[in-house]
Formats: sequence, C-alpha cells, structure tokens
Amino acid sequence: MLSVTDCEREIEELHALFVRWYRGQADRHEFDRVERALGGSFELVSPDGLVSDRETVLAGIREQHDSRAGFNIEIRNIKPIDVDGNRAVVRYEEWQSGSTGGETGRLSTALFVPPKTTDGDPDTRPAARWLHLQETWLEGPELY
Repeated sequence: MLSVTDCEREIEELHALFVRWYRGQADRHEFDRVERALGGSFELVSPDGLVSDRETVLAGIREQHDSRAGFNIEIRNIKPIDVDGNRAVVRYEEWQSGSTGGETGRLSTALFVPPKTTDGDPDTRPAARWLHLQETWLEGPELY
C-alpha cells in the first residue's frame, strides 16, 4: 500500500539528496538511492517540454555531482491528486535557488508506485518509486 505520507516523504528526501549531491556533500555511494527511487520506465518531462528516460536523467544527475555550490531546493504545497493503494499522483512546487541569486519555480506532478521490497534495507529504501514526473515553469524561469 502507498500512502500520501510515503509520497510526501519521498519527495522531500530525494530533493534533499539532490541538494547534497549537487553541492558535493553526498558521496557517490549515496547515488544508488536515486537509482532505486526511479522506476525502470521512469520518464521526466522537463519544464521546456523535453522528454527524458530514466537512464538519461540518471546520467545527467551523475554528471552534475559537486557542480553547484550554494544550490538549494525548497518543496512547497504538496497536494495529493489521486491515491489508490498501488498508485498515487501528487503535485508539488519545487523552488530552486543558487549561489549567484535568482530563483526558479516548477509545478511538478509525479506518479508514484510502492517501492520494491528488494530495494535495499527498509531504512534506506525509497518511500515510493517515481514512474513519471511532469514539470512546468512557475512565474517564468530566472536562470542562474
């Protein structure tokens, strides 16, 4: 069973890991947490409308390790859209800021399923697996 709490926890935990990763504060051994969180058929639709598969997304994140000093993400307004035991659609705002100033906002809608029981220790297992993520710019991008 998948709960709203599981999805909220997964959104917060994965984005906190992204912050540590991009700042260079997470080591490469923590990256497997990202790999376990993204389902095999995961797709990301970026705010610019580009569709990327799981491997492309993972490669892009991997390449950006220790690339953004001062980077931060704030998650706001998490709202469940539909939760049905084995699937959940959740919307949230993601606000990113960097050391050079400026802030970008995204309205994100994610499709989650329960984690696999084989996804490691229950203490380090993702709270939910991401199958799809659609992002839309909020208030226009201010690239930093």
